[in-house]
Formats: sequence, structure tokens, C-alpha cells
Amino acid sequence: MKMKSSMKGVKFTLVVLIVSTAVSILNASPNDQVTKDRSKADAQIHWPNGFSPVTADLFAHNEIIISAPVRIVFQHIQEATKWPKWYSNSKNVQIHNNTDGLLHSGSTWDWDTFGVHIKSQINEFKLNSRIGWFGNGKGMRAYHTWLLIPIGKDKTKVIMEECVYGEGAQKLRRSNPAVMHQGHDIWNQSLRQLAENRGSI
Repeated sequence: MKMKSSMKGVKFTLVVLIVSTAVSILNASPNDQVTKDRSKADAQIHWPNGFSPVTADLFAHNEIIISAPVRIVFQHIQEATKWPKWYSNSKNVQIHNNTDGLLHSGSTWDWDTFGVHIKSQINEFKLNSRIGWFGNGKGMRAYHTWLLIPIGKDKTKVIMEECVYGEGAQKLRRSNPAVMHQGHDIWNQSLRQLAENRGSI
């Protein structure tokens, strides 16, 4: 009886391992947007300890060329309280430690994005070049970063990447692995329209 019980336990464990492996393979499909974006991860991005495109439960890489100077593009990113006016996936942006509505080194703010309430804090801030922040929400912790590279005097290459960890990120990966990439693409496209029209959107 003990032998039969033991064999049942082994079979059950094998079934669990097989199912888990199959799920992992599906999640790592070459057609999966997260997998595609990982292959494009930019080596110039500065990731804080504990964050990496390789280990993230959810990752997105987006880039775009904007026909506007870097300072103009950066200005619109820095004006966080104005995001909801031009980026439909942001709401209720409230900066806590200054009154000018701008992100600065060390800024903290609350906002809603992808249907989640997020508490964010700037980790990296280099005027007209880099901005990166931590974002914590229910069931997830994230790090979002932008790198702006001037192309001549009047164009800017914008690289946006984000790593997310936690149950919330895992659920999003299973249900729609492209959701963050698509949301960030809208963000970049809206940023381009705003910057190229010099603030008229």
C-alpha cells in the first residue's frame, strides 16, 4: 500500500512539472510580445538592483523618433500632472513633494495607469537625457525608464523600457502579454504628436 501511495505521489509530481513546463514554454513563445521586446532591450538603460529585462515577469521595450529637440520632448515627460491631457492611459496624477507639477530628482507621486493605482518615486533624473522611476501597485512592483538621444538639432530618439514583477504582472502576461507594449506605444505616439505640434494637442 505504501509503495502504491508513493508511486501516486511521484506521478502527481510529474504531472505538475509537465504542466508547469508547458506553461513556461507557452509564456516564452517567440511570438510573445514580452519575448520579442526582451530581444530589443537596450544596453544603455540603467537598471537598479533587482530589476532586469531577463528576469522580469512583464517587460516592454518601445522606441520612436520624434521630430522635436530633446528639451521639448523631455519637458512634456517632466510635466507629469499634464499627462492625462494627452496620454489616455494616465489619470489622477498627484505629485507630493513639490507644487510646480514637474518631476524632479526624488519626486514622489500617485497616479492611475493600466487600471492600477500606482505610487511612484524618481530614481534617476538627468535633465534632457534620462528619467527612471519605481512604481508600486497592488500585486506588482515596477521600474519605468526613458532614455532620450538627440539626433542632430531637431530630432530625438526616445527609448522607453519597463520591468514589472509580481502576481499582477504574471496575470497580465498570461492574459495579454502585449498589453504594456501597446499602452507604451500609445504613450510614445501621443508624446510625438504633442512635441511635434509644440504642445498643441
